[in-house]
Amino acid sequence: MKKRNKRIVSIVFAMALMVLCGCNADLEKGQKRIDQIANGETTVPVVAPQTVAQPKDAEPAEQTSLNFDAEEKLLENVTVESFEPQTIVEPVVFEGEEVDLTKMSSTVVYAQVLDILSYPDNYLGKKITMSGLFGIYESPTTGQVYFSCIIQDATACCANGIEFVRNGEFQYPQDYPDPGDEVRVVGYFETYEEDGYLYARLRDADMEVVSKAN
Repeated sequence: MKKRNKRIVSIVFAMALMVLCGCNADLEKGQKRIDQIANGETTVPVVAPQTVAQPKDAEPAEQTSLNFDAEEKLLENVTVESFEPQTIVEPVVFEGEEVDLTKMSSTVVYAQVLDILSYPDNYLGKKITMSGLFGIYESPTTGQVYFSCIIQDATACCANGIEFVRNGEFQYPQDYPDPGDEVRVVGYFETYEEDGYLYARLRDADMEVVSKAN
């Protein structure tokens, strides 16, 4: 997914929130979460909103190649170890208007999320239910904060997330869980354009906390 993720993932979160009467404790708690992520005190994966298309005016990347001598030098002292090929999981084809990812195994659901982000037109308007880790991301250029439900693969070494926008009026941090808490999100899949890129998200989403990280 590296070529789709065109934003530099920043884990330094600085949010400007309007202080309302009685909300000081919530704001301090939110700042503590942000500081923990910035100082590397948490292993919560941070996933930026996922691009699903190239910029309209993007030029193809320049291709480079090594000459024969350079390739020989690179191959010196290289030991090739045998390995067992992994089974490629085929994503499920959903014919109806609902996609429930909570009923899938960790191996299958990760492949399914990749399919959703790779072929967004196949899922437009569908009601998607998913469970994963709650994550936040702040754009280093605009300061806009995004919320996502993060799915890890079976080995927990890779993660992919789908952004969601809740249905109703909510403020961060008092109306949101801690990063890394497991959440269940139900929303309607759509794409939107921002700064020449096409992104995917769940709109009108309902979110509930399934379990706390600590």
